[in-house]
Amino acid sequence: DMLKDEGIFYLQLAGLRRAWQFEDLCWGVFMGTYVFPAADASCPLGFCVTQAERAGFEVHRVENCGVHYALTLNHWLNNWISNKDKVLKEFGVWWYRCWVVFLAWSTIVASQGSSTVFFVTLHKNTTKFERRDNFVGPYPIATQQ
Repeated sequence: DMLKDEGIFYLQLAGLRRAWQFEDLCWGVFMGTYVFPAADASCPLGFCVTQAERAGFEVHRVENCGVHYALTLNHWLNNWISNKDKVLKEFGVWWYRCWVVFLAWSTIVASQGSSTVFFVTLHKNTTKFERRDNFVGPYPIATQQ
C-alpha cells in the first residue's frame, strides 16, 4: 500500500504499436538483444490500462508523448556523438557504435509512431477519492494537459 488513498499514480509506458510492422519487430529485437536485455517494449497501452484497472486503479488521463520523446532521443544521440572520445575510452568501439545505431534508429521509430511513450495518470478507484476538487476545482493538481 505505497500509494495514499488520495494519492496520484504517475506511470510512464514505452511500447511498440499494437498493429506492428516488420521494421518495428526488427527494432524491438535489436533493442531487446543488444541494449536492454529482458526488457519488454512490446506491451501495448490497452494491456497496461486493463491491468491497472483490474488492480483497483482508475485512469484519469493518458498522453501520447512519442513525438516529444523522439526529440529527447535525438538530443541524447547528439550528446553521445559529441562525447565520442570519452565514450570510446570508457566503453569501447562496440558499445559506442551500438548506441549510435540504437539512438538514431529510436529517434526514427518514435517519430513515425512505431514505438511511443505514454504518460498515464491514475488514482485508487474509491468513492473517497475527491475527483472534482482534484481535477476541476480552483486548484487542480498538476496533470499532463
